[in-house]
This record gives sequence, structure tokens and C-alpha cells, in this order.
Amino acid sequence: MNQKFIFAFILLFAISVTNAITLKKRTTEFLKCNSLDPLSFISVIVSPNPPVPGQNATFSVSGVLGQDIKENGVIIIAFRTDDCVPLGVYPTTSVPPTKAGIYFGATIEATVPRNFKLHNSTVYYINAYLENGNVPIGCAEACFGQRCKN
Repeated sequence: MNQKFIFAFILLFAISVTNAITLKKRTTEFLKCNSLDPLSFISVIVSPNPPVPGQNATFSVSGVLGQDIKENGVIIIAFRTDDCVPLGVYPTTSVPPTKAGIYFGATIEATVPRNFKLHNSTVYYINAYLENGNVPIGCAEACFGQRCKN
């Protein structure tokens, strides 16, 4: 009988300790695309955070750039692998012309590809680009997978 009480006590203790440990929740953090890349950093907030494969996500993109956003300014959201293999179609949205040094902001909806894995040994990226025509002027990226540095 005492063994059952001891086992129950140990089990309850283990469960309470496990529940008391705070688990780190993975959130999406967008960073500068490449340390060697001269593109301006743009701020990106995604909702839901983290994005859910197969569901819609809203990307709020903003910042202050060192050069003008012209009439053909566009934001592109790119889902890709570490090997730059695209995952699905890249959604785009227009950005109103904005002078350099002036805050800009835009929102874009995108469906997260079903094959985009958040927790995997393969590395996946979400890139947000701001372009004037086909010329990139701003960028941010988020890394997902076990080998990511963030």
C-alpha cells in the first residue's frame, strides 16, 4: 500500500514540475536579410504569430527607407527553402509613392504554403521585399527550423 502512495506522490510531483517549467513559445522575428546586403531593413509583423501552414497570415510591413518608393513600388512576401526553392506563389501588394526618410506602411495577406514547416531539420524562410519595379530597396527575413540562429 505504501508503494502506491509513494508512486502517486512521485507522479504528481513530476507532473507539477513539468507544468511549472515555462516553455519557450516560438514567435516569428524578422531580421535584416543578409549582413552583406545593402538593402534597407523593413519592419515586418505577422499575424498569427507564428504563421500556420495552410492558413492565411497578415503581414504588416513598414519602415523608413533611404530612397524613394516610386509609383511602381510593391511588397513581395516570399516563402522559400534554405536552397532558395520557392514554396508556392509569391503574393504582392502595391505601396503608395513615398519620399526617402518618410515612414511608409502597408499590409498584405498571404496563404502560408502547406509544405512550409515551422519546426523541422530543414531550414525555411519568409522574406519580405520592397521593390521599385524589379529593383529591391528593402528587405527582412524570418528563419524557421532547428538550424536557425534566432
